[in-house]
Amino acid sequence: MDVNVFDIATREIERFKEKDLLSWAYEYINLNIGGSLKPFSLEGHEYLREIYTQGDVEREVYQKAGQMAISTYALIKTFYRADRYAIKVVYYFPTDEDVRDFAQDRANVMIDNSPYLSQKMVYDRADNLGLKQIGNSSIYFRGVYTKRKVKSVDADMIVKDEVDEADQENLIFAEDRLLHSRFKWIIELSQPSRPDFGINRSFKRSDQRFWLVKCSGCGRWNNLVESFPSNLFARGKGERIQAWIGCTRCRKPLDVHNGQWVAKYPERKDCRGYLVSQLFSSTVTATFIYKKFFGATLTSEKKNVYNSIIGIPYHDPQMCPVTDAVLDACIGSDGFEKRAYSSFIGIDVGDICHVVVLGWTGYRLKVLWLEEVLATNRERFEQIIETYRGFFVIDAMPYKPLAKYLCKKYYGWGAMQYFNAQELITKHERDGETDIPVVKHDRTTSIEDMVSLLQEGFFILPNPKKLNEKELEVFEKFKFQLKNLEKEKVVDAKGYEKVEYKKHVANHFGMALNSAFIAFQIGRGTFTPQVNPVFG
Repeated sequence: MDVNVFDIATREIERFKEKDLLSWAYEYINLNIGGSLKPFSLEGHEYLREIYTQGDVEREVYQKAGQMAISTYALIKTFYRADRYAIKVVYYFPTDEDVRDFAQDRANVMIDNSPYLSQKMVYDRADNLGLKQIGNSSIYFRGVYTKRKVKSVDADMIVKDEVDEADQENLIFAEDRLLHSRFKWIIELSQPSRPDFGINRSFKRSDQRFWLVKCSGCGRWNNLVESFPSNLFARGKGERIQAWIGCTRCRKPLDVHNGQWVAKYPERKDCRGYLVSQLFSSTVTATFIYKKFFGATLTSEKKNVYNSIIGIPYHDPQMCPVTDAVLDACIGSDGFEKRAYSSFIGIDVGDICHVVVLGWTGYRLKVLWLEEVLATNRERFEQIIETYRGFFVIDAMPYKPLAKYLCKKYYGWGAMQYFNAQELITKHERDGETDIPVVKHDRTTSIEDMVSLLQEGFFILPNPKKLNEKELEVFEKFKFQLKNLEKEKVVDAKGYEKVEYKKHVANHFGMALNSAFIAFQIGRGTFTPQVNPVFG
């Protein structure tokens, strides 16, 4: 009988296409574990079985504790899809340094330890770090520190690693890379940081899968994460203490490795999310978790337990002072308003500028308007200033020509802002024949003053029920960015530790509100606006 080579090749292709991810990993992947090369296995990681066998889900979200093998899973799935299809994959990291570390220590090592992947590599069309070429597929590794790098490559699949450490504003553009793809696969993974931010925000929009374990004593199903720390029990004292994770009904120790994933919102078919915790890890004991949790006294220690061990956000009211409760307490009865109060305008400058207009009611400051404006759209800034006849404060940097233009055109109605003083001061900056008003302040001190008054209800926010769809979208962004006014501990040039508000995060409306508040502080004093010829 004649052998039909074409039929054999066709059957081989079909056999390969039917090979699922787990089978592919068992056959082709070797892992470097503790310095020893070992074939891929799920031993000790039973919670990963469903994750490896779930198939081609369009969007996957992993809110995870540290060292849970989810990054390994994401990389293996990337190689699997690149081998199976002719696609472009973009793997995003917070910084270029993260790219180098991952490409060298993870991606290159996995390729080098797999004879199959090594022979599939096309080395003359790739480089050692930023690009891997596997057959007809390309895998790009990119940092998201700049928008240019995020937008540089179109994709069929994107992986967003360490989401909470990345520039959130730049990361938004990553999904635009998928617009022309028929696949549109997305994987997001990260340890969480704080509630409703980054990976936690994405997880809350997913079907929210939790690891549930059935008690062999009373039959109760226990959600290990949502029951923590009520499910943490111990006997003994000091070094002899022995802890266990037990049933919240009968306290019997649970076999934490023998569970199943259950979705809290199974109707959400478009996004599958997993909360992966060290509570069901084979490498971390309950005694270790118990000692870490009850021994944590410093905020950093508590945050480490929640974020890195349990895999859930940690809210520190001292470091994240703007909460939903604070903002909800400021909601007024009106929507946005166009009528002129004694008005004050704050402009946070970037490629997209953020504008906040405040009105003085006689005893509180009311948010009259919020808007995002392109830095190139000078006409729109003029319209806002003339509509509200308001005194404005605008960032001098990074687009100083815009700030100078507005301060000159509406002389006496605005000032350029710098954060390079210890307290609020007003000066002038010479520009040709004009002395441009300037306001200087300490960044953290000014934000702290504004946030304190926000917590006391000094600001009135618009009522979302009175906003149209477009206005509501901007208002929700405004609230989200106010919650991004988060503090961090830093060490100054002299080696002293201090607390300041984070930079390079998506808090632009928060900074614009702060500028509007500074406008209120100085606009009613040193820089009282004068009638300008522009207004006739």
